[in-house]
Amino acid sequence: LQSQLCACKLSAEVRPSSNQLTAYFENPPAGIDKLIWQQAQADNPHPDCTIPVPLVGFAELKRRKQEQVAFSQQQSAILKQIGEVVQQMKTGQLAISQKLTQLKRKQIEISHRILNVLRRQEVHRRAGFAIRVEEESLRCGLERIWSEITSPRGLRIRFQDSRAALNASTESMSVTEKENVAGLGAADRVTADPRYNWNLDADAWAELKEYLSQRQSGIREIQHLISEMSGTLKIMEDGPTSSAQSGNKLSAKPLSRATPNKVSFALNTRAR
Repeated sequence: LQSQLCACKLSAEVRPSSNQLTAYFENPPAGIDKLIWQQAQADNPHPDCTIPVPLVGFAELKRRKQEQVAFSQQQSAILKQIGEVVQQMKTGQLAISQKLTQLKRKQIEISHRILNVLRRQEVHRRAGFAIRVEEESLRCGLERIWSEITSPRGLRIRFQDSRAALNASTESMSVTEKENVAGLGAADRVTADPRYNWNLDADAWAELKEYLSQRQSGIREIQHLISEMSGTLKIMEDGPTSSAQSGNKLSAKPLSRATPNKVSFALNTRAR
């Protein structure tokens, strides 16, 4: 049989019996410690399908590693093929769904065309015949529906009025909201606006108060300085006589009673 099949060796794959497995497990191979053999039996992931096999030497270990690598590559190739098949099936499913949608649309168009053809055929066929009672009742019903739609107080006019009223109510509500927001006080606007929802501690409030008081003092000083300069310009416009008469008063009166720092602060603020 081997010569007929051109095979080197033929061996039957027969599952070992339970007695053979028991004898194999009880007698460890040569050169293998009994504890290691028992541990290998305990670590067997599939006791029903696999049995521990000893590996002697680096050549056996290398061969086992190469077999595992080849098996892993084979599994990866099979998974890749399965993934390609799944992708092709998904693409085919998408194409079929698109084609089905087109066919449904075409079916609807054809059904409409068939209805038009049947309508025209029925009209030509019924030409010259008297109108039946069912047709008359149907015509009356259609005319009544059309009159309800197109009458001065019909559905179309009511729909337009309802739409206009809805738009007007929406605009009035928006205007009312704007007026309510505009009618709020400064504190209410600050409180209502989430951008001004500040959380400041006592020190921050004190610094802010001091800064605002300094700005207010600077504004007062610049106002006083402007009033004094306005008085000086008025004296200069009146003439030298009034200037000479009021010279003593001007020499006795200081130009500005503000401190240099505050005056410079006010001037810098005005220049900006």
